[in-house]
Amino acid sequence: MGERWSLTRTQSARPTAWVCPPDDWIEINVDGSFVEQTGEAGVGVIARRVLFRCTYAVEAEACACVEGFRLAAEWACQRPIIVESDCARVVEAMRKKKDSSSLSFIFKEALEHAQLLETWRVEKVKRECNFVAHNLAQLARRNRHIAVWLRQAPACVLDLIKDDCNSRSV
Repeated sequence: MGERWSLTRTQSARPTAWVCPPDDWIEINVDGSFVEQTGEAGVGVIARRVLFRCTYAVEAEACACVEGFRLAAEWACQRPIIVESDCARVVEAMRKKKDSSSLSFIFKEALEHAQLLETWRVEKVKRECNFVAHNLAQLARRNRHIAVWLRQAPACVLDLIKDDCNSRSV
């Protein structure tokens, strides 16, 4: 499958609330949660997963990106994919398709999953546009177990999802 990606939103035009993706695109929001004092971390996507130890916050965010692309490759590989993150470092590394830091192996794994997709792009969003993934990442870190919801969501994010789907920007 061919790898194609593009950037359409500009830094100055960033929305302050979640925006529905273009027709025929699937949008995957990802976020990492990290506690510096303990090294505890979690990631939130549509799936949530606890990371038992991370060195710093960007590592949790990069792992969230891997999970987003892994999920997309498994469930939506025939549709165009937008992965959104509130971590500029992760977005930059994925757009450049290379990284020379200690996290390069994580970015390489994300790109391997992305290559299974026909069309994809990565975009930077503000935290206000990423509340569902942010809350799922925190939930994963607190509960310390893996969970995947298909066609449903945990109670802690239902109101956030409703707000996203009923916002003026949809």
